[in-house]
Amino acid sequence: MVEASISVIVPVYNGEPYLAEALDSVLGQSRRPSQVVVIDDGSQDRSANLARRPGVELLQQANLGAAAARNRGIEAATGDLLAFLDADDYWPLGKLEIQARALAEDSGIDMVFGQVRHFFSPELDEGERSKLQCPEELMAGYVPGTLLIRRSTLLEVGLFSPEFRAGEFIEWFDRAQARGLKSRVLPETLLFRRIHRDNFGRREKHRRQDYLKVVKAALDRRRKTVQG
Repeated sequence: MVEASISVIVPVYNGEPYLAEALDSVLGQSRRPSQVVVIDDGSQDRSANLARRPGVELLQQANLGAAAARNRGIEAATGDLLAFLDADDYWPLGKLEIQARALAEDSGIDMVFGQVRHFFSPELDEGERSKLQCPEELMAGYVPGTLLIRRSTLLEVGLFSPEFRAGEFIEWFDRAQARGLKSRVLPETLLFRRIHRDNFGRREKHRRQDYLKVVKAALDRRRKTVQG
């Protein structure tokens, strides 16, 4: 049986301090991806320069947000399977291998997730750490960084909604569930999520209104389904 090819999509916005580690974790996977695409979403630092390395395709665009950046990567992807990684996080060695095996062995699931381990970025001092929340327990990760999905399945659901600068994955996953797609959360740690000074949730506090819009869109979708 021919192994499914995997495309990895890495959006980055001003991710210079962490992008190299993220890409090392992708390129060092025990199951090597066939394609790694970095989408530089209008960075003003050296992120684009760091992405110019063997085995990585670099795409650049104006700052349009994570949804638009992921969509650009999806459009460029050639793999049978799609995986996503934010530029400030990283994967353990066997992430893609574990998930690709799970999808291959169970045709009844459409996508797989895994557990998330949070960690303080090493540059934070004790004072900074005391002001931030870093869960100690493993958490089930319904987030892009633990997702592996068949490209055909994602396209059936549709691309991410660029109108949402926050909550875009929640909105997409709700659409996936509304279509009856089945997911499985694996017990293994498949993402290390970095807690640092510039996490998206703190940087984009003014975008929190988008979460209310996501909830409204989900409720409207369910109402139409009931009425239909």
